[in-house]
Amino acid sequence: MGDNLTMKNILIIILFAAIIGLGIYILSNKKVITPTEEKSTSHCGFTVNSPLPGSIVTFPLFINAVVDNINSKTLGCSWTVFEAQAGGVVVKDSTGAILATSTMNTTEDWTTSNPVTYTSTIPTLSNPSYAGPLTIVFTEDNPSGNPNPDTLSVSVTK
Repeated sequence: MGDNLTMKNILIIILFAAIIGLGIYILSNKKVITPTEEKSTSHCGFTVNSPLPGSIVTFPLFINAVVDNINSKTLGCSWTVFEAQAGGVVVKDSTGAILATSTMNTTEDWTTSNPVTYTSTIPTLSNPSYAGPLTIVFTEDNPSGNPNPDTLSVSVTK
């Protein structure tokens, strides 16, 4: 009888260790996505202040962003601006169809090394009755013809 009790205890310990080992394996191989990775509103010195990812938007849609290239060396990139324009804005529906386009412009001194605010207004969508997920894609101005301009996408809902 003592042998059966010892064997049961050993089996329980082995089973318990296997469950713990499996849990550790699963947790150590799971990629954890932090909210800043999942919903980043900044890339290469270009930061979208409004609308924020996950927002429910209405039209006209007012967009506000800042270009701040002070940390470009640390970031390893910078956002190109040209003639007071920080690039283009494209609004796409859930299928990728383009519903609106615009540009990010400023009335501030854009030739400064200080942060500069850029805005855009999108009056309406080409399909005003569309309701659902939207992706707002920002593409830096590209006067040099660089084949790979920087972009930043923000997902919202109408």
